[in-house]
Amino acid sequence: MFGALADFSKVIEFNSKDHAAYFNRGRIRYQKRDLDNALADFNKVIDLDPKESDAYFYRGRIKGQKGEKGDLDSALADLNIAIDLAQNEWLYYLVRGTLKQKKDDLNGALLDFD
Repeated sequence: MFGALADFSKVIEFNSKDHAAYFNRGRIRYQKRDLDNALADFNKVIDLDPKESDAYFYRGRIKGQKGEKGDLDSALADLNIAIDLAQNEWLYYLVRGTLKQKKDDLNGALLDFD
């Protein structure tokens, strides 16, 4: 799987507007725990295709994992956008609920978990 990282980078070299290549490279980087570069890829996906709910989802997860207070608000904003775009994606609600729990918004977390 990680050999695909070079392949997606090569695709991006040839076509810098291929949002799918950025997205897939970002997912691989996320799995490798290369969060800063994964975040850059998901930012690029959103620049190229602002309706790509999965990019907001991953970007929100990364911001939430970094755990700084300002990042939690921004992470929640990304999860809200992802939920608005995708609707009924249970995993998005689970992650948003976890972020709300980190912010001590237990009622909000319970609503998302429900």
